[in-house]
Amino acid sequence: MNKPSLPFAILLGALALTPIFGGQVPVDVRAIPPDSGPLALLNPNDQLAPIILHALLAVAIFLAGLLFIRQNKVLQTPSQRFLGPFLLFLAPMALSAPFSNFKASSLVALAEWMLYALTTIVVVLLAGRKQGPSAVLGAMAAGCSFVALWGIREYLTQPDPSWRIFAFWTPNSLAGLLGVGMLIALGL
Repeated sequence: MNKPSLPFAILLGALALTPIFGGQVPVDVRAIPPDSGPLALLNPNDQLAPIILHALLAVAIFLAGLLFIRQNKVLQTPSQRFLGPFLLFLAPMALSAPFSNFKASSLVALAEWMLYALTTIVVVLLAGRKQGPSAVLGAMAAGCSFVALWGIREYLTQPDPSWRIFAFWTPNSLAGLLGVGMLIALGL
């Protein structure tokens, strides 16, 4: 396999980090303190940390897409049969979020779905048809495997026999990613 281009390497890195960062869900509604910023990454108990981690993934994926678009004149895009219904799915969400009674939660959920849309489009742009899809699945499987191994390590090092596998913020997401990673790895 050829050495991946810089945009594709950035995308693969972001996709490998997606299972690690992506399992973090903000569960508490509160005002964002002005002093939290990027330092929230240092405190895993801060409820702003998942939003910041997801934003870092979005920035990396957006950067990979921009670099690729800048370097290439011919771009592979998702088919209209897929992209049309996907955009129709996102449109009501985008139109209704500003009018929600829970604006902060709605805008965070909207940003998450826009990140999914951006990731889908950038993966199609960069992956191509030959070795790219296998590399994308390999990056996802590697991230899921890391999270699963972290969960197994956590389980094995606990003295309490009733200990369940817990993630950084969300209970049992480590165990859940073991199954997801295994299915992705079997697909390779």
